[in-house]
Amino acid sequence: MMMDKRRTVIVTGAGSGIGKAIAEPYAVKGANVVIAELNEEQGKQVAADIMHKGGSVAFIACDVSKEEQIIALMAHS
Repeated sequence: MMMDKRRTVIVTGAGSGIGKAIAEPYAVKGANVVIAELNEEQGKQVAADIMHKGGSVAFIACDVSKEEQIIALMAHS
């Protein structure tokens, strides 16, 4: 099943584990995925892996405990 290319999925904590497991299939199926991750190295690596698989992805360094970073994340999406 392909997803609408206009759909954007924001996944927090997508640098590893469950977040990564959620982000990858959405991107591969056609959604625009925004990886919101505190650990920049992990977030960038997951984004690179998804791009390599042909997915549409952006990485945003984000600490979801900081309101100003959530606002910046939403402005990007």
